[in-house]
Amino acid sequence: MATLPLEGPVEPVATTTTALTVEGPEVVDSPPSAVEAVEGDSGSSVSGSLQVADRPESAVAVLQGRLEALVLQPERRSGYDRDLFDHWVDADGDRCDARREVLIAEAVVAPRVGTSCSLSGGQWYSVYDGAAEQGSGRGFDVDHLVPLAEAWDSGAYGWDSDTRRRYANDLGYAHSLVAVSSSSNRQKGAGDPADWLPPLASARCWYAEAWIAVKTRWGLSIDTAELQALRSVVSQCQDWQLGSAPVQATTVVAAPTTDSGPTTTTTLAVVEDLCHPAYIPCLPNLPGDALNCGDLSSSQKPVQVRTIGVDPYRLDRDGNGFACTS
Repeated sequence: MATLPLEGPVEPVATTTTALTVEGPEVVDSPPSAVEAVEGDSGSSVSGSLQVADRPESAVAVLQGRLEALVLQPERRSGYDRDLFDHWVDADGDRCDARREVLIAEAVVAPRVGTSCSLSGGQWYSVYDGAAEQGSGRGFDVDHLVPLAEAWDSGAYGWDSDTRRRYANDLGYAHSLVAVSSSSNRQKGAGDPADWLPPLASARCWYAEAWIAVKTRWGLSIDTAELQALRSVVSQCQDWQLGSAPVQATTVVAAPTTDSGPTTTTTLAVVEDLCHPAYIPCLPNLPGDALNCGDLSSSQKPVQVRTIGVDPYRLDRDGNGFACTS
């Protein structure tokens, strides 16, 4: 899948909480109530004394921090026109535009790619509503997760045309563009999370995280109703449903028509991992059944199959929607 250029990674801002550990062999993922011997003032080891140890902040707390860091301001719709965003371009000249690149990348079963990037024999799963399709993907739309109109309202009105083009064809973050059923995309329209959330409740934590990531990536603001809706969703999430690494994107503000001064550039953070659409939490999107439970870390278990029966990795042996539980 072609990607548009991105800057190098930046580290997310993280805070720490305290944990207490015990003297003796190292304990992995020990509870914060454990106790560990520490050096006394004289330099000797004192058994039974307490030491404060750093523990990574939870994924939910990190996401809440990213949400609260977004700029809060009213939306501005005046002047919007979809044609101001040059979308579905073929950036790498392979005859597959951004829409088809997403359909190919997010297929549960990889399609055959024919002349002029015609698709056949693929299978798709809609993370919004659990709908599935086999064939060419004609019943699926590629949704701008943060719609073009919402992006305009939230700051894109000030971008230059190149930045709007890159936003509309953003293949640099796996969830900027999402292959979903046409019906769910029509229901969503240009709504933000205060207006619409995925009908599939299990997708809402993913959706909130991706929405916050796109807004952070492109320096877009958030309004009060949107903020409250996202706070409500995130407060109900569990760590295993979240977790992603920030990278940079660049926006260029259009030079004012009354001033020939230089444009300004801002670097922003976002999630970059490509996740398989059939599973929670994030599992790498590999061809066929190339992944098994033994390949997963403890933080990736248990695995939830979003739609029972749509299990390309064949992890759910019992067919109950959960896999890799031991």
